[in-house]
Amino acid sequence: MRQYFILFLIFPMPDVSLSLQVPCIVNLEEGVEYRKITWYKVSIGSGSLMGLVMKDIRTNTTQLYKFANHSYQIGNDLSLLHVPERHQEECEIYRCCVWPPVGHRILQSDYSLPQGCQSNAVEMTEFSSQVQGTHVALSIPGQYIIIAGVSLLVILTVTAVVCVCQQRKTHTKVPSHVSI
Repeated sequence: MRQYFILFLIFPMPDVSLSLQVPCIVNLEEGVEYRKITWYKVSIGSGSLMGLVMKDIRTNTTQLYKFANHSYQIGNDLSLLHVPERHQEECEIYRCCVWPPVGHRILQSDYSLPQGCQSNAVEMTEFSSQVQGTHVALSIPGQYIIIAGVSLLVILTVTAVVCVCQQRKTHTKVPSHVSI
């Protein structure tokens, strides 16, 4: 008779009672097969985004971002699960983005914790979406538009000069075996 040894490993389990669920409040279009949903934490001061978790809706696979310091999950209703509950009164903003196929709008919504806290320093990128029936327009500061325009102009100018130089080289070549 064989003897079997069972080894039990004890892993600390996260206390689910101390976690929150953050809803993704967007109006999904009927008949559209959305590709993925991504959850971010928005930095209050700079408006930068820190990726938390992404779910491929078609394959039902979830992937944590590299710097996510918690085991986030995404529920069937697109909500962010297992958000650690904070005891301080700091305002935290979470953003969900729902990615449709090409030709449709990316949907997004922000949710603040504690619910209803005010954050006045969040800058967001330019695109609009429908959130709960209200139109949300986000802005890009003017200097970025100017920088992008000047960069595009420089790239086009350099490309044109290179093309003209190459055309001149091909038209001015004289074969070496021909004597004049």
